[in-house]
Amino acid sequence: MKKLILAAAFMLALSGCSVKTEGAVGETLKTMFFDITVNSAYKADELNEMKPMDEGNNFAVVNVTVKNTTDEAIPMGGVDFVCRWGTGKEECDYPMSVYSHENLTGEDLSEEYTLQKGETVTGNLVYIVPESSTSFQLQTKETYTESDEGEMKEGETFTIIFNAENPK
Repeated sequence: MKKLILAAAFMLALSGCSVKTEGAVGETLKTMFFDITVNSAYKADELNEMKPMDEGNNFAVVNVTVKNTTDEAIPMGGVDFVCRWGTGKEECDYPMSVYSHENLTGEDLSEEYTLQKGETVTGNLVYIVPESSTSFQLQTKETYTESDEGEMKEGETFTIIFNAENPK
């Protein structure tokens, strides 16, 4: 994996290309490890007969497609994707799959899964968000080890901006 990361960085440096780190619904962002596309998003006050516990919140359902672009299987999970609705430290959350094994839409991505080389998965990430918010950011950050000692490195942060209106 170290060789793959270094080769990708070297190719980008040679080409003079900068990595596109911001996008919108329907655009695909290419990280070191996978491509991510937000296909659609909506808010709901109830899913599968469940409501957010705290009054003043809704569910935000974000349908994504993730494709492994490496030559190896990669572990993925809910902690790879954060939803933000503001700039404050508390104005973000991980998907429900991190906290609960409930499949609220019938198409939720699992808390943890493995994407095989070239594999693509499409599913929902469900977040609890303030009812008053309609503008959001789905973020993922490249995190990897660059040495045999396992020292964690961070790369780019990728952000897909989307809107989700309150349910009627």
